[in-house]
Amino acid sequence: MAPRYLFLLVLSCAQLFAQIPTDDPREANKRWFVREQERPDLVVGTFEVVRFPVPRQAPALLRHDPKESKRILNPDYWCNRCAREKRIPDRARDSNDRLMDLDAPQVLGWLQAQQKGRLWTYIEDSQFKLWTDVPGINIKLEPSRFMKEELAELGDIFPEVTEKTVQIDDHKRAHLVLLRMRRLMRDMCWMVGKDPAGVQRAHPELGPYLGMNGKQEVYVFDRGMVYDNFAGRFIGRTAPGGQCWHLFKSRAMVALIDAANHGDSRLTNAVHHRVAHNLLDAYRMYSFKLPAWFQMGLAAFIERREEPAWNCFCYSEGTVPKLLYESKWMPKVKRLLSAGEVQPFVAIAPVQEYGDLKPEYHMISWSWFCYMLRMGPEKLPLFIEALKSKTEDETLHQAQVRALKTAYGVNMLEFDEGWRAWVKALYPDV
Repeated sequence: MAPRYLFLLVLSCAQLFAQIPTDDPREANKRWFVREQERPDLVVGTFEVVRFPVPRQAPALLRHDPKESKRILNPDYWCNRCAREKRIPDRARDSNDRLMDLDAPQVLGWLQAQQKGRLWTYIEDSQFKLWTDVPGINIKLEPSRFMKEELAELGDIFPEVTEKTVQIDDHKRAHLVLLRMRRLMRDMCWMVGKDPAGVQRAHPELGPYLGMNGKQEVYVFDRGMVYDNFAGRFIGRTAPGGQCWHLFKSRAMVALIDAANHGDSRLTNAVHHRVAHNLLDAYRMYSFKLPAWFQMGLAAFIERREEPAWNCFCYSEGTVPKLLYESKWMPKVKRLLSAGEVQPFVAIAPVQEYGDLKPEYHMISWSWFCYMLRMGPEKLPLFIEALKSKTEDETLHQAQVRALKTAYGVNMLEFDEGWRAWVKALYPDV
């Protein structure tokens, strides 16, 4: 081989190894979580769990009336039930308040009629509008890894809630759902590198809610029939389990969740999965479809980090794939790879529609996202920022090539090869 070509080969190999991590993945992974706080079967080094450096618990900022402890003097939210119970002041309905691209009273009135006397809760804070009618639960039956922090936050609203609380009613559970969405928002802000105020400063031409004009709307239904009726009336279509939607007039994102027969952990996963989709789309305004693999991978990572037993999916048509109900994804990914059944990353990267991918690519996309974290969680904001900077004259493929190079210093082939070697080395066989 001529010396010049040998030099170029050595140089390219040196660049490759300088860009693909060479440290011990197990030690690298340990820097991003506390082992004692995670489930015992965690496979260290696979980055299936990464805890971003954000507070596990929001600071206690609410002040209560010393003469009437339940009354909050400085609420950072509005809730129909809290107002009714005199916990917070009632408020005049904003004439510009919208839900589902309609006047809010029209939508809430329709929901009220559907309830036939059942209680429901509507809460609005600085970023979210949540409607739900899920019942109360025994919170200790399916303890969250954040239970201590969640009960403390819930106790900031309801002084009667302590770390010894076992049963919470439907009203408190609605607030718990919102507190978990706030935790997800903190994670998402770290992943994009900006909080809502930072997005507004960087992009003053965009809306105030991560770039959208309207807040995130989330509807969690305890009965499938009401979910189907709501989806059919206000969206025009329904889908098993739930769906995500973009309101064009209000420029807001909507997540619908059919929570019929959902325990607490399953409900948390369902909410996290779909709200993660919508937060990512909302960042810097929803103006184009992101790669299907990245959307699926991020949302699956977020929910499986909570509880791997419950896996949601977004799929265009067809029945629910059985494999998605299984918790052990890594052995399946490894077998698919060993059998030569995984297409090159470059072939999947440009796909925009979830329904254009086979069901197993939910697992593979999750694994690709985890490998991105293996290459450095601190680089993820760079990738998302570069991807969201896609220009009109760029294809989705070109935008990803640029984003991978900007954030990780690799091309698609190098990313694919690095991922395959990592899976073969770290993923268990069973």
